[in-house]
Amino acid sequence: MTDSDEVPAPSVLAETAETAARAAGDTLRDGFRDGVDATYGEDDVKAAADRRAERRAVETIRERYPGHAVDSEEREPITGGPVEWLVDPLDGTNNYAVGHPAFAVAVTARRLASDADEPRRRASDADGRTGTGADGRAADGDLLAAAVYEPLPEECAVAVRGEGAHVGRRRLAADHDRPLARSTVSLVLGIDAVRDERLRRAAETVRERLADRSKRVLESWAPCLDWTLFARGSLAGVVCVHPDEREQAPGALLASEAGAATAWDGDCFLAAPTEERLATLQETLPETL
Repeated sequence: MTDSDEVPAPSVLAETAETAARAAGDTLRDGFRDGVDATYGEDDVKAAADRRAERRAVETIRERYPGHAVDSEEREPITGGPVEWLVDPLDGTNNYAVGHPAFAVAVTARRLASDADEPRRRASDADGRTGTGADGRAADGDLLAAAVYEPLPEECAVAVRGEGAHVGRRRLAADHDRPLARSTVSLVLGIDAVRDERLRRAAETVRERLADRSKRVLESWAPCLDWTLFARGSLAGVVCVHPDEREQAPGALLASEAGAATAWDGDCFLAAPTEERLATLQETLPETL
């Protein structure tokens, strides 16, 4: 396949995203069953399977689109265009390393921004929004397709811009009508919120406020799995504090294509089934964020 300045249709990109995610995920599944080789840092874990999975995902993308840009976790970015691929080869590395079966692969395609997008980028910066915005768009490009693959049950959630989100033939809808007090909310902390003391304190405030309002605060350490649960209607909301882009971008597209309300609030990203619920979740954010 040859590249051009034309951006492939989101549905076509979604096929590649799913194929790449499944290729990487199958590698993870084999490694999980054979035993995990991991290196533990103070606030992160690196697994050998992470690098093998990343190689499979990137190879799959490059075979189809050798001129596209690729931003993956374990290697230097590959420049190109007009599409950039965000690859999280092992979402839930800590879970994987200790043998907890909650991990996934996420692959997202976005159209790279051009000079014509500069007014939108300036508007995004002006209102404090960075990365992927509330409407599923990014300050540096549009999200087009995303796939989140869970290797053990072999299920893949796919979001296609303007065409919805689905698992197999089942359309996903972020419908959730239970009161918040009887519901579960996901709290996701990006690496900055883990490493920075001020952000850790602010995140603890968010955790306490969410606990006061909901039945349970879920911290799975696999954010992309939380996003798929939310898109299925299983969670009452997701609150991300300084989210990592490769995890948040697919989540934003899954949420918006599943019909959810989403918003940036400073460097926090939130999603809920309704605008009213979204406003309630925003009340948990302290001014320090």
